[in-house]
Amino acid sequence: MPTYDFFSPDTMFFGITVYAWLTAIGSFAAIVLSAILARHILTVYITKMAQKTKGSLDDIFVEILESVRPTLYYSIAFFMAVRLIDAPYGLRTISAIFCAFALTHAAVRVIDILSVHITQRYVSVRDDEEESTVRSAISLMTSITKLLVWVGSGLFVISNFGVDITSLIAGLGIGGIAVALALQNILKDLFSSFSIFFDKPFAIGDFIEIGDKSGTVQKIGIKTTRLKALSGEELIISNQDLTSAQVRNFKRMQERRVSQKIGIVYETPQEKVAQLPHLIEEVINAIDDVRFSRAHFYSFDDWALTFEIVYFVKSRDYKKYMDVRQAINLGIMRMCADNGIDMAYPTQVVYHKEKK
Repeated sequence: MPTYDFFSPDTMFFGITVYAWLTAIGSFAAIVLSAILARHILTVYITKMAQKTKGSLDDIFVEILESVRPTLYYSIAFFMAVRLIDAPYGLRTISAIFCAFALTHAAVRVIDILSVHITQRYVSVRDDEEESTVRSAISLMTSITKLLVWVGSGLFVISNFGVDITSLIAGLGIGGIAVALALQNILKDLFSSFSIFFDKPFAIGDFIEIGDKSGTVQKIGIKTTRLKALSGEELIISNQDLTSAQVRNFKRMQERRVSQKIGIVYETPQEKVAQLPHLIEEVINAIDDVRFSRAHFYSFDDWALTFEIVYFVKSRDYKKYMDVRQAINLGIMRMCADNGIDMAYPTQVVYHKEKK
């Protein structure tokens, strides 16, 4: 009867030598211990750094490290150890599946953590409706990212079964292009909404103007933005149109520039014509919340001597702007009347000369 030497390097267990088994076990233990030690050191170090800084980046790293589960260490170590020995095909496949599942689960947890922090950073709470809309957009983007991660993990597992995934990826690519073409308008509006949420060209409550349309922003949705027009009706504009057009946001301006022209009759004496810019400046400076810029004799028009006036109203409120403009116009009329200056209106003078 042959002797069985357990300690011989050539002794075989399940078709694998003892030496290979010991190497795999040692590698498994070394990888697990190294991962645990590295996680502990990094967590302690980054936690200390986070306590000294005001930024949230350190806190995110700490939260990600703390979310790592021992299952991830064991799965990666098992996968690496099996690759070091000539393990059976079934064992290699099982190790790949466990590793892919653990990595995917860890990636999904990281995505959740980043999603929470992004939401906290970009949600500027003005009302519950806006907060809910932004959270919905970020949640949708997070779900799409998770789906892509799981699909990639599934393809990795399938490839470990010996399946050629090249044709499968090509098929998914063609199918994805077909779906993208079919949904291109919806996808454009979706990504435009992300651009609006993160870039914030306007917010709820802002008065904006897009082309010949204007109104107060009532709701920013995933596909459309709703405006309340000055005439009372609701305007619904696609987000794609908003991001591709020039938007004027009146809520964020600090003052309004006014440029207007007035005309006086040609019969006005030259001395009064030269004095008029100074008189206009006095009228404007006498009104509160206005910054005078200039007043000049602009041109000789068909029926008037035209002056151009420029000033700034120090308010973004439209009613205030109109009140100031009305006060200035009335003041200019009174000033012209007091100084004997006649304001022009469209007239035509016919001169008849008799022949002698």
